[in-house]
Amino acid sequence: MAGIGKRVMLLGCAGAGKTTLSTILSEKYDYPLYHLDKLFWQKGWNRTPTEEWEQTVSMLADGESWIIDGNYTHTMEIRLKRADTVVYLDVNRWVCLYRVIKRLILNKGKQRKDLRDGVYDEVDFGFLKWIFHFNKVSRPVIFEYFKKYPEINYIILHNRKDVEAFLTGLGSDAST
Repeated sequence: MAGIGKRVMLLGCAGAGKTTLSTILSEKYDYPLYHLDKLFWQKGWNRTPTEEWEQTVSMLADGESWIIDGNYTHTMEIRLKRADTVVYLDVNRWVCLYRVIKRLILNKGKQRKDLRDGVYDEVDFGFLKWIFHFNKVSRPVIFEYFKKYPEINYIILHNRKDVEAFLTGLGSDAST
C-alpha cells in the first residue's frame, strides 16, 4: 500500500478512533496534529465564534503538512480544498457508543489530550443520540463533500482489523 499524503483529514463518528489513529500517523510522519475539538470548544463547552473558527481552520489548512482530526462539516470544504488524503473511520454505531461510554468512565476527571484545558468529557442524551444516528444523518453529508473532490485519496476503514491492515500497509515508508 502506498503512503499517505502531506495533508491528511481524519473523519468519523465520536468513538470511531480518530484521535488514536491521528496520533499514530502524526508520530509516524512527523506532521503537525490538530484536534479540531481542542481548538473549537472553549472552557465550559462554549463554541468558538464562527468567523474566528473559519479563520483558524483556514490557517491550519494552509500549512504545508498536517493531520487534522475532526468532522466539523461547516469548515470541511476549507480542509478538503487542501487535503490530499482523507481517512474516514466508518465504524459501527454500537462500537462508537461503547467506546465513548468507556472513555467517559476511564477518563472521569482527567484532561484528555484532544480537548482544551478545562474542557472535560460530558455525555448527555443529545450526544448519544447524535452518535446513534451519525451514519444515517452525518455520513451522507460527508460523502456528498467527497464527491466534490474526487482527486483526493479516500481511505475508508470499518474496524480495528482494517486500521491495523492500513498501518501495516504503510510500512516504514514515511516519505510520501
